[in-house]
Amino acid sequence: MQDEDDPKKIIYKFEGQCFAKAYVEAWKRFAARKEGQNINYTLIIEEINRGNCAQIFGDIFQLLDRDENGFSQYGIVPDEDLAKYLLDEFNNIQENLIEQGFEKIALGEEMKLPPNFSIIATMNTSDQSLFPIDSAFKRRWDWEYIPIQYEPLDKDGNPIANKIDIDGTTYDWGEFIKEDNERILKLTHSEDKQLGYFFVRPDNGKNITMQRFVSKVIFYLWSDIYKDYAGRNDSIFKIDGKDVSFNQFFENGKIDDKLVNKFIQQLGVHPIEIIDEAQDDLKAVQEESKQGKKLIVKFPDGTTFESDSNFDTYKDAIIKIGVEKVEPIAAAKPYQRRNCPLISKEQMQPIIDDPTYNYIEIQGYQVVRGAKTQTLAAFLKHISSVLSLNLEVIYQ
Repeated sequence: MQDEDDPKKIIYKFEGQCFAKAYVEAWKRFAARKEGQNINYTLIIEEINRGNCAQIFGDIFQLLDRDENGFSQYGIVPDEDLAKYLLDEFNNIQENLIEQGFEKIALGEEMKLPPNFSIIATMNTSDQSLFPIDSAFKRRWDWEYIPIQYEPLDKDGNPIANKIDIDGTTYDWGEFIKEDNERILKLTHSEDKQLGYFFVRPDNGKNITMQRFVSKVIFYLWSDIYKDYAGRNDSIFKIDGKDVSFNQFFENGKIDDKLVNKFIQQLGVHPIEIIDEAQDDLKAVQEESKQGKKLIVKFPDGTTFESDSNFDTYKDAIIKIGVEKVEPIAAAKPYQRRNCPLISKEQMQPIIDDPTYNYIEIQGYQVVRGAKTQTLAAFLKHISSVLSLNLEVIYQ
């Protein structure tokens, strides 16, 4: 930074980063806990095994041991620049901290983690660590193993259900990685190379395209695992009794979709039977009519919508939220029919051509009518999450 008195002079000043800022804020809140202002702070470190932990943590490593009250059992002395930074940051709470017996903390002469400051780190054991993590570092953490989920739910509690699309033939991604992981474990006697559900991201809604599947998934399986086991009868790259290498999935520069389909099906993963959306909706609407299932939407201000028609309840809720706010969310097609958004600025031909559905106009926008109530309820929950509306959506 420039010196105010001499613009030509450059001054180097310590600037607190993630840890220092979180540390300071945690102590500030801890100092004010008697006034009911105590707030817990959490520093999250993703992929901790991708860096050199000893170098990243440095002396902070000493702070990770906690006593029975949640404070660092051992303190460290910060260097001169960090000590000055802490002294400045604690200026407004120094007296408070000193009165509570934390004089060295208040003056920046010592560092200890307060009990309202936690550090959470994630580690993907399937990734190859760039630096080893020694056991002394590991045992200072509480460890929680999170197993691979083959049928994960989104934040609204709905199945994510990603699919693999091989030139129109569709497979369940979760089923594929489950079958594949069993073979990886049997072959390598290790879990380190197994695939997680989010190993690859769909690039078309919930569909993983053939190009992405081959270039990311099959390439990984071949290059990181199976090329070292080429020729074995239990290799997933032995197709129709012949050994196949990665380059053989391409023919004249194009992906051989027939070979990709064989590769997937030999694992015991079968194509998904495509359910006609219209027939599925018709059956669901008839069933909910017999059962008398109702959609109820409650807003935080006390407004409740519950009509004889579930669609009317949905429509009234959309109007109260504001159709102009909902349309951009619908455009991303988190829920759709005939690959068309449930709400759009213009009518779309696939919906017009399907007699199961029709459009109704609401405040200049086109709203699809005919989808089952379960979909409408899920869409309302998604809208509530995106716009932070805190809606209570009940379908029973």
